[in-house]
Amino acid sequence: MFASLINDLIDLQENGITITVNSNIIQVYFVLGLVLGDNLGLNSILGFVSSFSANYCCRICRSHKTSAQKMLLECTESLRSEENYMLDVLQENVSETGVNELCVFNAIPNYHVIINSVCDFMHDVTEGVARYDMAVIITQLINDKYFTLIVGELVPIETPVWQLYIALRKIVDICCAKTIQSECSHLLDQIVAEHNRLYLLLSGSNLKPKFHMLTHYGRLLIKNGPLILTSCIRFEAKHKILKAFANSIPCRINLGHTLANKIQLQMASRYLTMSGLGPDLKMSKSFIIAPTVELSSIFLNKIPTELKVYVSWLDYKGILYQPGMVLVLEVNLDNCIFGEIVKIFIGELKIPYFIYKQIITVGFDSHYYAYQVELNSQFEFGGCYLTDLPDPTPTIIRTLGNGINFVSLRYAL
Repeated sequence: MFASLINDLIDLQENGITITVNSNIIQVYFVLGLVLGDNLGLNSILGFVSSFSANYCCRICRSHKTSAQKMLLECTESLRSEENYMLDVLQENVSETGVNELCVFNAIPNYHVIINSVCDFMHDVTEGVARYDMAVIITQLINDKYFTLIVGELVPIETPVWQLYIALRKIVDICCAKTIQSECSHLLDQIVAEHNRLYLLLSGSNLKPKFHMLTHYGRLLIKNGPLILTSCIRFEAKHKILKAFANSIPCRINLGHTLANKIQLQMASRYLTMSGLGPDLKMSKSFIIAPTVELSSIFLNKIPTELKVYVSWLDYKGILYQPGMVLVLEVNLDNCIFGEIVKIFIGELKIPYFIYKQIITVGFDSHYYAYQVELNSQFEFGGCYLTDLPDPTPTIIRTLGNGINFVSLRYAL
């Protein structure tokens, strides 16, 4: 089934392709690093057992399901290796090894199914662990009469079910980070262990296979880099298009080949016509920059001279910015420094320039898993280009019923 694909991948690695850039001929080579997919898809095409109720369903380790259902930390003694993998292949007993057949992709140079292992955050966490966790958390909060009120504000500190929620938040934060320190792998291992312990305690049931996959995330973070970058979330955006194509094709012979051709033709058409590939910058009607009560002429004289107009909202590379949103100005070991957008300027460089009002960061509140902040009108305005920020993703201020303001991040920084 995969013979043609494997031959193409070997050819791309050994011979590459020739491209011409500015009259320079360049030979580009490709190496297969990872095969991405959900757990069932990967287990199937890589030659492992396809049932997750099997004795050895994990493709990364050889832990028996009874051990995996209680496992808090990765067991290094049970990890699969090239040697024990070959022994399992030769044994030809899937119920005792979890290996159904030799992985055909091992024929590709520099690739081995055991060495080049990967997990998918989207299927494991957002569509798996998070769903199971929230069922336990919401049920417990409803039973304790908290969920009908403002959840986080009135849940007592150190409530076990809330600690499970915070552990889940921490896992999602680290897994969604696009840049992260390698030391965070050890932190992730400890958070997963605490998360699995709390789930066992509160749910009264065993850990499901996706919880077991979490125990491998720390090591995979070191091997493969940020986990969100090996997720299938972007690929699954094509599902709707592919399903529409499949429903309109009357012939079902070699349907996968037909769909692959159609999606490639569609992409080629988009590139040639630039359909849907608009400019990075989209914005509202622009206005000439002029002094106001808030922004004096003295302040405006300090901003870059290339800035000519301001806008009420702006979309840059798919991210929306508008006054009132909060930017991360600086990240340090103690706190994050935030600024509230006051004005958005645009100039000849077509790079957004923000006028912001700095916000006082009181500190990080572990109960809300957010930064407590205070607004201060006495702070002077500041300005910076989008490219000067440590992270481009904006956030917002959330005010609780007691008047306290919080700012939370989309992912770990």
